[in-house]
Amino acid sequence: MPYRTPKPPENSLVHIYNRGNNRMTLFRTKTDFQWFIEKINRLNLYDTFGVIAFCLMPNHYHFLLKIKSENSLTKFFHRAQLAYAKYFNRKYGHRGHVFESRFKAKLITDDKHALAVCRYIHLNPIRSALVDKPELWDFSNLKDVFNPETKKIYREFYSHYFNTVREYKDFVNSGMEDRELQSIKSYLFGTTTS
Repeated sequence: MPYRTPKPPENSLVHIYNRGNNRMTLFRTKTDFQWFIEKINRLNLYDTFGVIAFCLMPNHYHFLLKIKSENSLTKFFHRAQLAYAKYFNRKYGHRGHVFESRFKAKLITDDKHALAVCRYIHLNPIRSALVDKPELWDFSNLKDVFNPETKKIYREFYSHYFNTVREYKDFVNSGMEDRELQSIKSYLFGTTTS
């Protein structure tokens, strides 16, 4: 029987992630990063979900989504990955798989893990030594989250946990201790090596 990602219930939080086949670089240029972000935005015109946090890294991506309806998340990310694979193969003359597998999804079941996942996603560029401050990475939504005039979905989600944008900024910039990092990796990926 083929693999199926179960439909998450309405208003649930889901962590979506994937990486390049054999850990190859997926996003080689600024244009590649921007193409994928724009594709996600175009495909989500019907507001199937709200993006709470995202970060594109050179060889993988992470999204934390709030599901607004039970429309098929599987179909959505299948389309996004297929479109990007065609773009990538055409642009770089690549043949074969671009992504390691179908995207993976983890239902986030409580506030503690929701906050840890947000911080984990937004700190990816720091852990990979791509920037000195997480808000300097152009391919995440952290700058938007820190902007007081930001989208309603950010304000609703983050104000549930923090009184000010500054509090969330301090939370992210406080980093993650090794124990917390290993704990969230185990929760998200079932391992401590992802």
